[in-house]
Amino acid sequence: MKEELRKELEEIFKDPLLDWVNEESVKKMIEVVRDVFPKYDAEQIDKVLENYWEREDTPEDLYKRLSDLKSSMS
Repeated sequence: MKEELRKELEEIFKDPLLDWVNEESVKKMIEVVRDVFPKYDAEQIDKVLENYWEREDTPEDLYKRLSDLKSSMS
């Protein structure tokens, strides 16, 4: 069962649409979310990334979008 799941995940991550997602890009974007929302836990950070991180984003783009979002929430 674990072997099947591992193979399925490997196939999913071979998808060219996910080429832009790598360990380094994820770390940078997590840092951006933590900077804007320092009190968020891992689950909240995941949710923010899921909802706001767009394919062509740079860390700066995401930071601006999240900063604007935070301002609008105040």
